[in-house]
Amino acid sequence: MDVLVNAAAITSRGTILDIDEGAWDRTFAVNVKGTYPLTRMVLPLMIAQGGGAIVNFASPSAVGGTDHLACCGSKGAIMSMTTSLALDHVAQHIRVNAVIPGSTRAGINGGRSEAVHELIGRHNVSGRVNDPDDVAKTMALVLSEDAATISRSLMSVR
Repeated sequence: MDVLVNAAAITSRGTILDIDEGAWDRTFAVNVKGTYPLTRMVLPLMIAQGGGAIVNFASPSAVGGTDHLACCGSKGAIMSMTTSLALDHVAQHIRVNAVIPGSTRAGINGGRSEAVHELIGRHNVSGRVNDPDDVAKTMALVLSEDAATISRSLMSVR
């Protein structure tokens, strides 16, 4: 087992006053708790073979945002988990990083209109909204031996 990518994600709209406990729990169950058993299962295999690479999907909302309290909290937890895992397993040569894909023409953001994608794209370094291939290229780089010295990093694909 050389690599693990924790990419599951859902979002729930709402402020602390709007979001019900069930939506809060579902968001944390997928975004945070889902990362735990996979990582716990794979880590001993990586340790036994002398190393590996883990990438967790985070989100720009991890540092806060409006009307997405559960998503913000859960993705903030993923960023903290990434840092802790990297520090805990550096001696076993396990690299742990987070990729922050931003708005992409797939997944949660795939159904947005072209006008919305164009507006969001103006705020990306590329001048456009990401295609899934942009995220895949970043993932391939982070997981490759070319990134053997990169761990505990938060990489934004924007």
